[in-house]
Amino acid sequence: MKDAPAGTHPFATFLRTVGRGPTLSRPLEEEEARGAMAAILDGAVEPLQLGAFLLVLRYRTETAAELAGFV
Repeated sequence: MKDAPAGTHPFATFLRTVGRGPTLSRPLEEEEARGAMAAILDGAVEPLQLGAFLLVLRYRTETAAELAGFV
C-alpha cells in the first residue's frame, strides 16, 4: 500500500484514487489493485470502506489491470 497521509486509514488511498468523481478519479494500476485486495483479504479494511470501494468498482466496471491485480 502507498503511504496514507497522517491520521487517515491506509485503505483511504485506494478509495481516493477510484472515487474522486468522473474527472479526478482513475483506475487502479495492477500493483495498487493487488495492494487493495491484500488489505481486503487481510481484514484490514473497515466495512464502510469496503462497501464504498466495491460500489465504485461496480458502477464504473473494473479494468484489465485491476482484474489482474485482484487475482
